[in-house]
Amino acid sequence: MKHDTLLAHGYTAEIYPDASPENPFGLWDCLPPIAVLNWERYHAKLENYAGDELTLKTLLAFIPAEKWTSRAGKREILAALPFSIKEAKDAIRKAGSFRDAITDELAYDLRPSGWSEWAEYFDAMRALAAIAGIPCHLTQSNGYSQGDSALVFTAALPAWVERAGTAPEYQHQACKHAADLWSAWAWGDVWGVARIVSPDGYEVEDASCWGFYGDHETSGLLDHCLEIVKIHRWETEQEAAESHAMACRDILTAAV
Repeated sequence: MKHDTLLAHGYTAEIYPDASPENPFGLWDCLPPIAVLNWERYHAKLENYAGDELTLKTLLAFIPAEKWTSRAGKREILAALPFSIKEAKDAIRKAGSFRDAITDELAYDLRPSGWSEWAEYFDAMRALAAIAGIPCHLTQSNGYSQGDSALVFTAALPAWVERAGTAPEYQHQACKHAADLWSAWAWGDVWGVARIVSPDGYEVEDASCWGFYGDHETSGLLDHCLEIVKIHRWETEQEAAESHAMACRDILTAAV
């Protein structure tokens, strides 16, 4: 489905869906860790893409030590997890300590089976991230066909923060951007510029570019088009000025 977009100064961009967009989480190493629950034909699959593993158990490792020993901390951790008090007590008797019961018994054996249980699992990851002081973002991503839905959770884990060098005030926004990026890739919201046509009907050279994820403005596609127009107009003006100068020189030469 082609989009014709009218740009500044009478230029037109021909924009098409990208037929074979690459997984950005396999291309770029600056994106935060992401966990996605894809739900297909009653079958759920938790996927981690390139980067640090992001699961309930890995988030438990970032809970501060004092939370595991204080009464208030234990209550906070239990409130975040989808386990009953009885399950917790049974696991503590078996493991011998509260921390081992949570990490090695309950979290290790947790196997959600339906959408609602997986939603609880993702809610628990968000709650644990909050306890650990890790910026995160959780959303349900929906496609364009009935049944196309996924749970998407991203978190600014310490290893990624160190690797990417993202300042604290931008970490939550980076997580939201990663979730939006996954949605664009998963549901085919990826675009490319096939060509840009000048007002006089000529195709501008070197305008084709693909792999813009999301809407045209925030993905950078529109900026790309406007920059091409800016360069082409400057080159056209330079050529016109040079032609004018040459014509003037020819007139002066003939007069002499």
